[in-house]
Amino acid sequence: MRIASLQNVVCWMLILITPASLAAADSESAMLFTKGVVLRNGVEIPNSSAIFSGDLLETKANSVANLNATGSSVIILPGSLVEFQGKTLLVEHGAVSVATSHGISVRVRCITVSPVSSAWTQFEVTDVNGSVGISAKKNDVRLDTQPDSSPPKEVSTSSRSGTVLREGDQTTRDESDGCKNEKRKKDAGAVPAGTGGPLNSELVKLGGIAALGGLGLWLALEHDDPPSPWKP
Repeated sequence: MRIASLQNVVCWMLILITPASLAAADSESAMLFTKGVVLRNGVEIPNSSAIFSGDLLETKANSVANLNATGSSVIILPGSLVEFQGKTLLVEHGAVSVATSHGISVRVRCITVSPVSSAWTQFEVTDVNGSVGISAKKNDVRLDTQPDSSPPKEVSTSSRSGTVLREGDQTTRDESDGCKNEKRKKDAGAVPAGTGGPLNSELVKLGGIAALGGLGLWLALEHDDPPSPWKP
């Protein structure tokens, strides 16, 4: 009798614990569906694969990846390098198109773009040649800045003080925006102007950004068996 009772207790504990552990795992993992050549941590991956927080994803030319997590779908466009960090995507260069109701944010150096509310939100972020383009496709997004040496952080809606980009609007920023205060603290070791890498050399026009986004969306929608609908 005692053994049976103990088994019952263990079973109930597992029932209670499992949903919480699955929810935690969901926020740190996702499924990735690919078209073309896509690398994870430098290794080419098959048509679909699970990814986890810290994985570095790279799409080659004419290739696209569709990242699906709970309540979110992200298209990583051709020629992009993106690090998956659960609810945050760190874009090294390239472009992503995000649709989310779970607050996934995109960070480019010191600039973070995130939904204003928990409503279904669609937005695009590009980082090409040092120019960051942000476009709010559905519902509003918020632009916040913080030093690029600090890790991404969750910020409650009530305490945010960044710039709000309204639905249908778009803007461009220099990828170093928000890093200026950090640079002032390093005056002694500052690098003279004009010695930065090629990614900081010039601005990119919004027309080119839009064309890149259209190409990636077309490639993703051509997937033989889309993993999930674009709209909820």
